[in-house]
Amino acid sequence: MTDQDLRKHPRKLEKAIINFGFLNQTTRHLGFVENTSEYGIYFVTDKALAVGALVAIRPWRCGMIPPETSSPASREHAAAVCAQSHNANHRLNAMVIGKVVHCRRLGENTPPVFGVGAHYQSPSV
Repeated sequence: MTDQDLRKHPRKLEKAIINFGFLNQTTRHLGFVENTSEYGIYFVTDKALAVGALVAIRPWRCGMIPPETSSPASREHAAAVCAQSHNANHRLNAMVIGKVVHCRRLGENTPPVFGVGAHYQSPSV
């Protein structure tokens, strides 16, 4: 059985850039969205995340300065995505909170690259 067979909600392909970080922390990281659904997001990053971690995910606007924590490869990838999606309309247009449901190393790249699935969390009062 593949991961796609286990999906409860249809995914929409998306090529966008996000920055994310742990709640109440200022350090931000770049991520590259691959797909979204009504209930979650899948992105690729060079930062390993623990299952269960809550992260604040924000859309990254082309032209912004990449976080200083970003690797040169991530900054280069961001420039390429921006060049390709100059006028694209993106589904993610506001900050969301995501709970990491899986984080898997992709291939044997050095530095490592991870695929992260996060489920959107509803705000609580």
